[in-house]
Amino acid sequence: MSIEGFATSVQPFEAMLAAFTAEHGVEPNIGVRLIDEQQCPVASFMAQLQRIGGEKPSLTLSSDLIRSGDAIRGTIGGTDGRSTQILLVDNEGIVYNLAPHLKQDGDETYFNIKLGLQTAEPVPQIVVALSSAAPLQTAGIAEPALASQLFPQILEE
Repeated sequence: MSIEGFATSVQPFEAMLAAFTAEHGVEPNIGVRLIDEQQCPVASFMAQLQRIGGEKPSLTLSSDLIRSGDAIRGTIGGTDGRSTQILLVDNEGIVYNLAPHLKQDGDETYFNIKLGLQTAEPVPQIVVALSSAAPLQTAGIAEPALASQLFPQILEE
């Protein structure tokens, strides 16, 4: 059993592990993704999408840890000809549209973007891939936007 989750601290996962193990007698593999408070609208957005259902794209990153100045590389699959958007949410909850960096090679959609962070310390960043039958106008932002404002608009669209 594997569980993936987002939180601002590890304590909720520790409590979930203890409760799950006590209830079922087995210890699940829990993937903890720590995020900053300003990124919580992304986790709420993804939870809402889980309830809606539908085809989900797959996003594979070259690494979970990217150093400032290194490139973030990834592939997006499962779009089956649908419109694809890719967004980066930094640790301050600012959303950047990475779609202009998407490349297509046959059935594969990929990206390779050099990041220039302003901090030497690791900070959580979230990459979100969206796929829909028609282009999502709200996701195609030209200027950075706040996650707390943008993701509810995308969900509404």
